[in-house]
Amino acid sequence: MSNTHRFVGVFFIKTTITAYHHNGVIMVVLYIQPSAEGFHIITTKQTITFKGSYIHLMNQLLKGELTTYGGRMKAIEQSTCFKRNIPVYIDETLCFIRTHRKQDPQSLLINIHGILKIKAHCFGQTTIIFNDLTHIHLHLNYESLKRKIKRAEHLSEELFKLQV
Repeated sequence: MSNTHRFVGVFFIKTTITAYHHNGVIMVVLYIQPSAEGFHIITTKQTITFKGSYIHLMNQLLKGELTTYGGRMKAIEQSTCFKRNIPVYIDETLCFIRTHRKQDPQSLLINIHGILKIKAHCFGQTTIIFNDLTHIHLHLNYESLKRKIKRAEHLSEELFKLQV
């Protein structure tokens, strides 16, 4: 099932792509991938296509947190030792890591809260298995991905503590 939406406000976006109950079913964002139309948000129940950029989506999501993508990244960089590969923390249900450089067409934003486990394969191949048992194969070093996930989990825990 694929839906195309325009940005109509923070409430619409937050309730559309973050974890929420819909007819008794929880839908969780797994990852975001670029597409010809903009990008696809892959969830446990559907794929949502948005026109626009990652930055625009992140800014819309972070409005509810009273910040912007640039502001959040700068704050994280200044308060941690992270200088690159900075996780994008939105809230307790969304914390993204980037699989490759921004300019790389293979680059995905993976929601760490949707990951069940990761598996290493030969020749720099890694499989991510999500909570709904779907999976994706990436040309990405297992240890590198594991470090990114650990960093994001630590950051997510620390920022969640500050919000509570």
